[in-house]
Amino acid sequence: MLSEAMFFLLWATVIATTILLLTRFPTVSAIWIGFVGLCAYSIPALLGITRPVLSGKMSAYYAPTSDAATLVMAVAWLGFALSLLAADTSGYAQKQPTIRAIPHPVYLNRFLLAALGLIILCYSSLAYKSGNFLWLLDARTEISSYIGADWLLWKWAIALGFLVGWYFQVPWARAVFSCLLALIIIGADRTTPVITLISLGIALMWARPAIRTLFSGKSVTAAGAVLAVIFYAKPFYVSLRSDQSFSDILASTDAMSLQAGWEAFGTHELLEKVVALNISYPLWSTMRDCLAQFLLVPSYFGFGSSGFNELLQQQVFSQATYGLASNLWAHCWATGGLFGVLIGGGVYGASILFLNNLIVRSRGMVFFLLLLVAATIGVYAHRNSPENILALIRPIVIVFFIIQVMAGLATLQVRSRG
Repeated sequence: MLSEAMFFLLWATVIATTILLLTRFPTVSAIWIGFVGLCAYSIPALLGITRPVLSGKMSAYYAPTSDAATLVMAVAWLGFALSLLAADTSGYAQKQPTIRAIPHPVYLNRFLLAALGLIILCYSSLAYKSGNFLWLLDARTEISSYIGADWLLWKWAIALGFLVGWYFQVPWARAVFSCLLALIIIGADRTTPVITLISLGIALMWARPAIRTLFSGKSVTAAGAVLAVIFYAKPFYVSLRSDQSFSDILASTDAMSLQAGWEAFGTHELLEKVVALNISYPLWSTMRDCLAQFLLVPSYFGFGSSGFNELLQQQVFSQATYGLASNLWAHCWATGGLFGVLIGGGVYGASILFLNNLIVRSRGMVFFLLLLVAATIGVYAHRNSPENILALIRPIVIVFFIIQVMAGLATLQVRSRG
């Protein structure tokens, strides 16, 4: 059961961090992605409820959170706040609001066309491997059997094209890449669209006062789009694979099932069980797998990115009949106790700060690459392990490099003809 003292401690830590952010970092930047992401996945602990992982057809229900898991979340917030405070007092944090992402219109179109070309190539590869041009409508298990690097390149090329097209208000790109982003949702992927929409929202509101921006039309629209993807994307893509309409599926979905679209309650339960069962995980395994993600193809050398998640599914939640996410703070606790969580919160904050500094100093299209990476950490980190976060960032960087090379080659070809 959750005591009032521990509940107050968590809320006090969150409020103190919020005040720190509003006073020291009052304008919208990548740092706010980290704050919003941590807030979103702290909701179960802040409300004092979690959702146990069940087997079979057992009805879902809520249970009270524990003091131990709530303390872990408070320490994670403390680590995050200390990283912000250290960066501000040391002068490390860059607060220059100017963005210099203003490419030449000709290069802008070449970048977007290069992204579209890569998308077509990857989609064709997936269609060839599946033997079906409409492979997106296959069952998720079937899609998983043939997707590979082409799937990762395909969806992140769409994300980059969508972000650039909307930011620079290119009409054809807005229309085309919006439709393509919808295809990602049809393919049963909600993470990529959510990261992309949050990146666009931050880009459009960059350097504006955070409080005023919170109630602006753009902020409300962005939040609405993100929540729609989180809660309604699954009924939508399920309806496309069944004989039921979207409205029928939605009508037959109870509130608990709809809320399950928000993973925070499920991922918090992982933390509850890891702490309660005193699960440990080797620090060396985490460090090894994190370093391995800097290889182009880690799996070729026998390295993975889901060791902790496999431990949870095999030894802790073997009763689950569905795939589970992970929990960054549970991973940190399993490798180093509360000190590990404090360090994890600090590294999380420092990573966002580092990327924010790079964004402020960036020029051209690199701004969008760094913003996508920052959003990936801010949105994706809390429901995954460190090595899995790095594994997701790698294809984003590779896609950006490929698109830049393709756009650059097109420019050289035009110059040689001239």
